[in-house]
Amino acid sequence: MAALAQPAQPRNPLYTGAFRGLLVGGGAVAEGPGLAFTLGARASSVLHLADVEARYQLSDVEAGTTHQGYVTAHLHPLFLFLLANNRLGWALGSLSLRLGGGPAYRAGEGTGLVWEWGGGFDVPLTAPDAGRSFWLGASVTRTSDLAYEVLDGEVATHLLLRLEYRLNDL
Repeated sequence: MAALAQPAQPRNPLYTGAFRGLLVGGGAVAEGPGLAFTLGARASSVLHLADVEARYQLSDVEAGTTHQGYVTAHLHPLFLFLLANNRLGWALGSLSLRLGGGPAYRAGEGTGLVWEWGGGFDVPLTAPDAGRSFWLGASVTRTSDLAYEVLDGEVATHLLLRLEYRLNDL
């Protein structure tokens, strides 16, 4: 009974960069012209030292509709700015280089593996110190075939805006 009477330990109110969240986004495919829509999940450790995203992306261009699944790693070279614990520090710490890949399918072309590389950033729309927050992100990525199976060697540039809902109290 004594354990039940003990007060709960207070949470650390500072955003540490650790989170898990869901994302939705959309934007343009430059070489289409076309549109892209994405839906996924993302998780990061303290100071963004390990930041991984899994997502589905639908790209609709003149060459056809492409369904892609990605697992992407985010590298944050300015992660120490998170220690400032303010909006500017969170934005600078979120700048990332991205590298990933996964399966793709295009009607009439078949299935294969694609890879992507690029960069992006996120800014908080609500205070991350509250334990939960919305973030707005922007990214530019380039996508290419691994074996010229789906995209026939073309390189696609995706310009995406995304909204993320994150649970920051890890």
